[in-house]
Amino acid sequence: MTAPPPALELHAAEVVYANGTRALWPTTLSFDEGCFTVLLGASGAGKSTLLRCLNGLVTPTRGTLVARDLGEVRSAAQRRALRATTGMVFQQHHLIGRSSVLQPILRII
Repeated sequence: MTAPPPALELHAAEVVYANGTRALWPTTLSFDEGCFTVLLGASGAGKSTLLRCLNGLVTPTRGTLVARDLGEVRSAAQRRALRATTGMVFQQHHLIGRSSVLQPILRII
């Protein structure tokens, strides 16, 4: 029996902004459906940029993003379709005052 392909894959993806700032070094990884993953790293290591690449909010400067149901994600329409199936809770300033992190998540679900 063959294992299903990963739900989401990133191949040699990197993000370099127009001013030359490297927000994400070339990164290759994959996520299987139903698995729990933790991203750990120092402030400024690229965790948020990586997450934004994975959900289509940021397009990698180089490399590819592949979603099992969409194939290689290249177009704006594919990025929108990917975002429609993912959720993201933003850090600090996007949270609602006097609200726990759990409450906005429960509103999404």
